[in-house]
Amino acid sequence: MSRNYYVGQGLFKRSFEEAFNEAQMGDTLVLDPGEYSYNLKLAGVNLKGNGGSSRDVVIHGLLEPTRNLSLENLSVVTDKSMTKSGENLALTVNRDVQVTCTNCRFDAGHGKSVAIWVGGTGHLTLTHCEAYTAGQTVGLDVVGGQVTCQNSIINGLLVMSKGAIHLAKTRILDCIKATNQSRVTAEDLYLERTFLQAESGSQIRIQHLTVPEGNTALNAYHGLIDVQQTNADDTHRIFKQLDSQATINCPRAMLVKD
Repeated sequence: MSRNYYVGQGLFKRSFEEAFNEAQMGDTLVLDPGEYSYNLKLAGVNLKGNGGSSRDVVIHGLLEPTRNLSLENLSVVTDKSMTKSGENLALTVNRDVQVTCTNCRFDAGHGKSVAIWVGGTGHLTLTHCEAYTAGQTVGLDVVGGQVTCQNSIINGLLVMSKGAIHLAKTRILDCIKATNQSRVTAEDLYLERTFLQAESGSQIRIQHLTVPEGNTALNAYHGLIDVQQTNADDTHRIFKQLDSQATINCPRAMLVKD
């Protein structure tokens, strides 16, 4: 039977170290509001923030689950001092691991890494989550893994090496790029700026795309972009550019000729 371990100060509460060392796979650490500094390999131990929002419980560290687990109502923040290379991933999901995140915030605020990396046969589910990075435009990097994302905000998205992601009611603050036979599917997608790009046998399929005022680019090079509905008009312009081995279907998108 799984147990909850309450971390903080007060009656029947433990320190983080005590709770983490005692917890078994399937148990949950319930964290009082505050800041915690740990790099953690999580063997199936769930983490849950006990604050009013995800910003009330902040883990300064790198999380790498080695067994299936869930994260809820907390923030994970990295900084440039955490690794010598500066490659700081707030969350790494890999090797058949399934991770479910609800109301979480991931921020690779410094260095040159993305906030979340999903690789191999890893599977990640994000609900009401945020992923940011200051070092580059990509907040979520999917390299062969699978991701389901809904009601979330992502800095930017890169999907490669046969990776797959499904988006529902999600805002992408920068670009979306799919490469090396990858798949992006979306229901309601809100793109804040720049472009969508599918290349090298990849596909991007969107039921409804909302773009900002100004110009948005759809680029396909030996790839497919299929958009069923958009908000395109005289102030929300969509341009498409493709090679002879690509297809772009999008209402009111204007062709850019070489």
